[in-house]
Formats: sequence, structure tokens, C-alpha cells
Amino acid sequence: MKTQMQLQKGIKLFNSGKYHEAHEEFEACWNESYRDDEKKWYQALVQCAAALHLLRQGNAFGANKVWHKAINNFQGAPAQFKGIKVSRLKLDLKMIFDNCVDGRTAFKEPKISLN
Repeated sequence: MKTQMQLQKGIKLFNSGKYHEAHEEFEACWNESYRDDEKKWYQALVQCAAALHLLRQGNAFGANKVWHKAINNFQGAPAQFKGIKVSRLKLDLKMIFDNCVDGRTAFKEPKISLN
């Protein structure tokens, strides 16, 4: 129950563009999870939020590095995880990171879509 509340709070923060704060909530879910596959997918959410935070700060190199770690952690993830449309999130973020290589390019802030 606590993890679900943290996840919902993290999603709200993420969708509001508060990536650092969302990162903290997703990290709490990651720390609470016992299943290895879930831990990996929560960690991917942590990394997605961290990458967007870094990108917004102008650190494109660091953002891309963290984004690639998230891609690896999303491997094997279902199309939907805990109500999150993972495949949609990955696609939206891929478009951002494919186009924002310099850290100065404006990007449309992604939203986590739910079922």
C-alpha cells in the first residue's frame, strides 16, 4: 500500500515536471520492492526522472548516460507496469533523447500515461 501511494505521488510529480522530486518517490518504491524484476523497473523510473532533471539542468552528457542505463533496466519490462504504459514512456523519452543532444534544445515534457 505504501509503495503504491509513493508510486502515485511520483507519477504526479513526474507529470508536473518535478523530476528530482519524482526521482525521490520512485527511489522509495525501488527500496521497498523485493522482487528483482520490479526493482529493476522501479530503478528505470528513477533513472528516467534523473535523466530528465539532468537534461533540464543542461547536462546532456550526464542525462544521456543515465537514460541508457534506464533503457537497460527496462529490458524485459511488460508493456504496462503498475498501471504505467511503459512502452509509451520509453517511446516518448527516446524521442526526447534522440533530439536533445546538446542540453539546450527545448523539449516537450513527457507524461507518464496510465491505463
